[in-house]
Amino acid sequence: MDFYTENSEKDNKTKKISKIILISIFILIILIIAIIFVILNLQSSQFRIIIDGETISNVPDDLFVIDEQTGKVYVSIKDFASYTNTNTSEENEYAYVSHDGEYKLDIQDTTKCYIENNYETASFFLNSNKICKLEKGSNDDYEVYEISEQVRDIYNNGKMYILSEGIEIGFNLKFTYNKDKNNITIMTLPYLLDQYNEALVDEGYTEIDSNFNNQKAVLYNLFVTQRENGSEYGVLDNKLNEVINIRYRQIEFNENKKEFFVTNSSGSVGIFLSNGATKINLVYDEIKMIDNGSNSGLYLVKSNNKYGVIDDKDVKVIYPEYDQIGIDLSTFSNNDISNQYLLCDNLIPVKQNNKWGLYNKQGEEILPVEYDSIGCIATSIKDKITNNLLVIPEINAIVICKDKLYGLIDYTGKELIPCATDVMYIVTNAGVNTYYMNYTVENPDAENEDDRSTTYNFNIIEYLVTNGIIDSKNVNNIQENMNTNVVNENVVNENVVNENVLSNDNNV
Repeated sequence: MDFYTENSEKDNKTKKISKIILISIFILIILIIAIIFVILNLQSSQFRIIIDGETISNVPDDLFVIDEQTGKVYVSIKDFASYTNTNTSEENEYAYVSHDGEYKLDIQDTTKCYIENNYETASFFLNSNKICKLEKGSNDDYEVYEISEQVRDIYNNGKMYILSEGIEIGFNLKFTYNKDKNNITIMTLPYLLDQYNEALVDEGYTEIDSNFNNQKAVLYNLFVTQRENGSEYGVLDNKLNEVINIRYRQIEFNENKKEFFVTNSSGSVGIFLSNGATKINLVYDEIKMIDNGSNSGLYLVKSNNKYGVIDDKDVKVIYPEYDQIGIDLSTFSNNDISNQYLLCDNLIPVKQNNKWGLYNKQGEEILPVEYDSIGCIATSIKDKITNNLLVIPEINAIVICKDKLYGLIDYTGKELIPCATDVMYIVTNAGVNTYYMNYTVENPDAENEDDRSTTYNFNIIEYLVTNGIIDSKNVNNIQENMNTNVVNENVVNENVVNENVLSNDNNV
């Protein structure tokens, strides 16, 4: 073999080895790409929770329940609260904490729960589709929201699950489930504010108004803002079009109705819809929503220092001629009343010249304005811790007072007990309210002074049922109210309930 042949063979071997190496590298690259593709595929098919742009790990399996057929997502309310604070570096005033029971009621009840942050509370109830929201630090009543399904205990483990639409309302956030990507994306209110504020400032507007109600308008792609260095307010949509012109003294968003209370430069108030259309003309001194449950909605209005009620078509239900509408609920804190303007979901208390009356939601007079009060301020009774009484919710009844004597009507205005009793009150035991009344019969001809008056004490619901005034089938928690008996040494003939001694003829 000559030198040339030997070198040629070496070159051929080198080329073969190089070719093998190149092919191996190519195959390796293909394998790596395939592996990466498989990994990405696996990752994309894995269920993910993304909150404010961050993927959340170690989420409990029972936090979310997904119905694959309908795409509906159910969320454990109390467990979800802990995921609303994604900013761990500082206190988040928007983050929620959860509790059993009802807000401001120290009663443990696992069929109810509420969440709260620095601004608002939201209450949830098992087997109910209602959510009750209350702005903290305000004297306003609860706003009631209805969703398409009831709260459920899906696993019978004491955890309350709600549809994702209820999570959006209760926690003030946006919630999206993408079945194809197999993920849930959540954007909290502070995260959205940060995103939109930056865009608004870049376009020459101020940041979104700091009023919490106005901040919630962001959830519906509406922004209450001002022009830079301006003092007047308006509303923009997510394309920065002026939905409500920037020329008003004050604007406040009403989430329940998706509308805005607007105040002009002269101080007159009206209501605009979310599309900018006028709903209520700007002619009132004050406007406040008092009922969102009726078909037309009801609003308390103030005009010339008098109060009335209108519906959402600006039709006067009660003319603005009263000194006061609604009851001071702080006087009846143990009565668990959620709306001071609408008792038993039907009756509106009005006051004129220190006398009270009642209208229904249709504006019909139920009681003339000639009563001393609505409700009873309980006097102290020996050996009893008594509480003031306004409403008996188990029978939808309201306490009224005339000539310093107390009676009871139902939610339609039907008289249940005439104004003939000395006092009506609540006794609370282990979280259960029981309702009582005292009635005095005078006997001035009795020789013995102690016999000249006899006071009877009645369990109100037991009295009404026993005397056939109401049907026990129509009473909620009837046994709780009829089996409680409180002894009072200063009251004679306490247990007489089978004798209808109350009548207008016996008024003292």
